[in-house]
Amino acid sequence: RMLAAGGVLLSVLAGVSALLLGLFVGRRRQMAQQREELALARGREAARHESERALRDSEFAARMALDRSNALAKKLEGQQEQLELQVQQRTAELQHSVAVAQQALAELDQQKAALASSVSLLNATFESTAYGMLVVDLDGNIVRWNQRFIDLWQVPLALFENNVKGQVLKHLARQVVNPHAFVAEVLRLTAD
Repeated sequence: RMLAAGGVLLSVLAGVSALLLGLFVGRRRQMAQQREELALARGREAARHESERALRDSEFAARMALDRSNALAKKLEGQQEQLELQVQQRTAELQHSVAVAQQALAELDQQKAALASSVSLLNATFESTAYGMLVVDLDGNIVRWNQRFIDLWQVPLALFENNVKGQVLKHLARQVVNPHAFVAEVLRLTAD
């Protein structure tokens, strides 16, 4: 479950990272478009200034146009600064998300190593016990056995590999004095 949860977390973080990267690229494009619009606006202002000068021959009109152009430039510069701040914030968020994801991956690796160690220890203990052991799930399906069980009951490995429900139980029942009582007891135990 932890590995699956880690995978889901990584998928979510990858999706968030892709979204943030898309926003970053979109903001950059928008800034470039605004620069182009500014250049076009300045070009139009310059042409208009020339027309006004030619028509009015007035220094006052030129100053007004220049003031409007400067105001527009300041406005666009303010917007550009705001966009750059947003990009910086998104970048910081993305870096934080990456750091969190890397930490989660490191923790998952540690948990995976601990789990592998526990499974190895459990398998070693399971195989080293003097008892023959057979493990079934809640549905009565065989999920694990040790070599001692196979040796004691002389169960062919093919019965386990095929995992045909009931075949191992039939094989075991043939080896006891009272097969019906044995099967009844096994079914009672697996029902609990």
